[in-house]
Amino acid sequence: MRASLTCLLALGGCMFPSNVVAPDQREVHGVEAAVAFGPASAADLDGLFVAASIRGPAAATLRHLTYWLEPAGRFSGAALLARAGGSEFETLSGRWSLENGRLALGDNEPAKVEAAPGWLRLSGDDGTVVVLRRTAER
Repeated sequence: MRASLTCLLALGGCMFPSNVVAPDQREVHGVEAAVAFGPASAADLDGLFVAASIRGPAAATLRHLTYWLEPAGRFSGAALLARAGGSEFETLSGRWSLENGRLALGDNEPAKVEAAPGWLRLSGDDGTVVVLRRTAER
């Protein structure tokens, strides 16, 4: 799945339609303002993560994102993507690598990865930013 890193970057459900909330208030700013993100290590990449927010180019098609990450370097993920014929899940499994603060899933382009207790933030070179919340550890 070529879109996996972009998919790493997702917005959970919102209780208000976008036309009710001002454009600058449509993102989940509270998480990033309240959490001190820093460099991620392999130990931070452990457990089941679900996207809590997304912004940037991937937000146009990404509906949901979940990743299972193991510190030993394996991952599996599912992304619900909006398509012309209807939304579809794509899955991707394989090995991840972490070098110089950048996470690569399989053969995909790496994204900057930062961590805080229970959270990951991934930033793609295209401007996509995804904040993932840990929902379970191994």
